[in-house]
Amino acid sequence: NLSRPHVYTYVCFLRSHMFVQRADSSHLRVEAAMEDDLETPRITRQDLPSKEYDSLDYDVCYNVPYKRMLRGYGKWTYLHTMVMRWVMVAIIGCLTGLTGFVIQFLVLKLWAAKLNNVFDVVYNATISRGTVVLGFLALLGLNVVCALVSSVASAFQPVSAGSGIPEVKCYLNGIKIPDVVKAKTYLAKMIGSIFTVSAGYVAGKQDPMVHIGAIIGAGIPQLRSMLWCFKKIKFPYPHFRSDRDKRDFVSCGAAAGMAAAFGAPIGGTLFALEEGSSFWNQGLTWRTLFCAFCSTYTLNLLRSGVERGELWTVTQSTGLVNFGPFENAQRESWTLLHLLCFIFMGVFGGLIGAVFNSINTRVTVYRIKYLQKRHHRPIWRVLEALLCIIATSLLLFVCAMFFGTCILGNSSKSSKVQVQENYSYFCPGNETGPYTNDMASLLFQPMEFVVRNLFHNPLPYSLSTLGISFFLYFFLACFTFGIGISGGLFMPCLVIGATYGRFLATVLIAYCPEYGHIYFGTYALIGAASFLAGVMRMSLSLTVILMESTQNITFGLPILFTVMVAKWVGDFFNTGIYHIHITLKGIPHLDWESPHQMNRLVADDVMHTDSSYLFPITRVRSVVNVLRVSSSSAFPVVWPDHRTSVTEDTVGEHTPILYTLPKISLRRESEQLSSVINSRIKKKQKVVLCGMILRSQLIMLLKGKVFFNEMLGPATQREVSYDEMMADYPRSDDIFKLEFTEEEKEQLMDLSLYMNPSLYCVSSQTPLNQVFNLFRTMGLRHLPVLDEASHNLVGIVTRFDLTHEKLHELRQRKRKGATENDRH
Repeated sequence: NLSRPHVYTYVCFLRSHMFVQRADSSHLRVEAAMEDDLETPRITRQDLPSKEYDSLDYDVCYNVPYKRMLRGYGKWTYLHTMVMRWVMVAIIGCLTGLTGFVIQFLVLKLWAAKLNNVFDVVYNATISRGTVVLGFLALLGLNVVCALVSSVASAFQPVSAGSGIPEVKCYLNGIKIPDVVKAKTYLAKMIGSIFTVSAGYVAGKQDPMVHIGAIIGAGIPQLRSMLWCFKKIKFPYPHFRSDRDKRDFVSCGAAAGMAAAFGAPIGGTLFALEEGSSFWNQGLTWRTLFCAFCSTYTLNLLRSGVERGELWTVTQSTGLVNFGPFENAQRESWTLLHLLCFIFMGVFGGLIGAVFNSINTRVTVYRIKYLQKRHHRPIWRVLEALLCIIATSLLLFVCAMFFGTCILGNSSKSSKVQVQENYSYFCPGNETGPYTNDMASLLFQPMEFVVRNLFHNPLPYSLSTLGISFFLYFFLACFTFGIGISGGLFMPCLVIGATYGRFLATVLIAYCPEYGHIYFGTYALIGAASFLAGVMRMSLSLTVILMESTQNITFGLPILFTVMVAKWVGDFFNTGIYHIHITLKGIPHLDWESPHQMNRLVADDVMHTDSSYLFPITRVRSVVNVLRVSSSSAFPVVWPDHRTSVTEDTVGEHTPILYTLPKISLRRESEQLSSVINSRIKKKQKVVLCGMILRSQLIMLLKGKVFFNEMLGPATQREVSYDEMMADYPRSDDIFKLEFTEEEKEQLMDLSLYMNPSLYCVSSQTPLNQVFNLFRTMGLRHLPVLDEASHNLVGIVTRFDLTHEKLHELRQRKRKGATENDRH
């Protein structure tokens, strides 16, 4: 099995072969740009190092416009904001439930049309002549068409491919992934999920519901991020215009998506807390739970009215998945002897879950290396998806035809949906005859119906059918997860686990009658829980989700024991499947706990000292040059450590340049002002940290012409309100598209009004695990490092400096240096 160090080795290997350039948050030193007498280098956007991922601004920027905005808040403003939070949460939940209903309705219609209206007709017309080739070709053609639509939708918006849960986890962890919560991604995810399931892939629509809910949560409060036509429409609504607010609504949306998928509002809330959100509070718990309930009952009401004709009626079938209630207490009871067997199933689930993750990791590494290189076109991912559905359709059809067991018993249709539960394909008699093909009943229908059959269908599945189905679903799911379609692993894992759970129950019933009463549905449920926990390493939320989905609290303790054991066993070999894919993509995700490699390191070991910086008062030419030659997302605002006295003529009465250091004063005479601005910080000269200013803030100031004439002084600079600064959120203009005249480039900018002076800082000798905890718990984007003696700025720590990959490289570099020293 693949252990953690091997995963990081694979990442380094992939990066060396894919030529992926990722810039740290600030890694270029641009001293030349600070010189006013130097011209801007001829640099275009393509010359800058690419930044695949950036950090979100979860920290509050306590600059002057923000403080003025807070002073303008009254009692009714806070009350209005609180009410609007709850209104937005309710809208997010209702829209997520509506989206889930549309997906479920279309999937059932397409699946029923594919089997009942096309395949059945061709099959019945050709089976009398002793051939089923035309039936297979008809089924294959429909599957290929659905797969083509799904793969093209994902190729149109690549971030919509996959389950979406790793991307949502990273976003809530503070990582800005391009297009992850855009309206285009919502459409591509929705269309892809519908046609992925309809095509017959071994993938589910439950995982994408989490991503869809997160997109709705990110877009609805913005009122301009959900539809393309809103990009240029300015809504007069100033609230919730920050990454911090957006993060909370995304958490609510993710919980609503999981609640709609399984009809488990409490489980969805716990999922957002356990697997998604990195930052939580008590108020968010109530809003998330309310959003999950709104999503669940919206979906419930719509399905009751459309599918069952019971308009405005709440029924027991609440989610996209209906496992069916476990209502017979006598049949479904369990004893302590059964509990020991359940623990054994947990061990087995953890082992095969680790094997699944290991195989999928190697397949994904190969796929990234040869199919997802930058110079490869999306057509290759589409062809891969088509090849996968062709192989899947062929294997399922052949196994049902040659390895199925014909069991005496009538095929049946569910009274609630138009999808058959048992099929008599390839058996004597016609389709409604007395025989049922148990293999076809497990392979020819959506996976939620397969799980329900394994839980409740009394059909005596043969051991060969259960064994073949287990291996078939296992390897198909392993190779399908990661291709260019929108689909997840929840339902495949439940099917695989329920299959071997029912297999074990069948063996015990046949060969161990002294074991006591055994109900196959109980073992199928425990098997599903064990394998799902072994693959995803979920514990609390998974237990509650399965309890709510089965509508029976009797299985609470057995599921909890099984899930805990499976998670512990799997963690001994490798990490969860979502964490593995996050690592392989090179996303700088920060775990709950700091890596053990940090115990011997300090901030000085990982910080980078080649940062670009700006002065509190800087010429426009210098700011433009810095932005055009650096890909940094934020810049330290510094001052030379001259240790000299100052005069009483301040730069401006409203200009709080420093808060912790003595107030910097300047004369308004042009000569002294110019000497300060044109002073160049030498390479070895020490600087004092004044604050930090974001790239987006600088571009906004440049776009708004917020600068002043050197002869008139900084008091003439135009003031900018907080609403004006956040007007373009979450977008930002391209610095290369902004044009300035020579006269404007000679103007000056007072940055001290708009920088964040209230920064979290650490000394250079701070233990790295403390740096990690501060970074993780406070949601920081940059952490300045100060000299332990003089408190001057010596470096900056970013998210990329705290990842396993960076620590692995640092450890290898130190080991190589120690080896060279030993040789000398």
